[in-house]
Amino acid sequence: LFRSYIDAGYYETLLLCNALALAKTKDKKEASAIYRQLKPSRFYYLTKKINSILYLKLEKELGKNSELLSEQLDTLILETGFKKLAEM
Repeated sequence: LFRSYIDAGYYETLLLCNALALAKTKDKKEASAIYRQLKPSRFYYLTKKINSILYLKLEKELGKNSELLSEQLDTLILETGFKKLAEM
């Protein structure tokens, strides 16, 4: 539930982290519900790439695998150098 006193970009990051944690702890139903609320266009400019990596990892965790998703993820990991996230 979004509150107007919380910055939209920060709120999206919180939702993303919450959904990823739920997906990793096998609560995929709740993670999926949060995933549907996420709006990647609201990610902060300076954290957009890391949030995009986490968003794509969440998609993979929820079973939304595709060739394009894997390519995007690989590209972002190469661009940012966050190689440990590939192992997550």
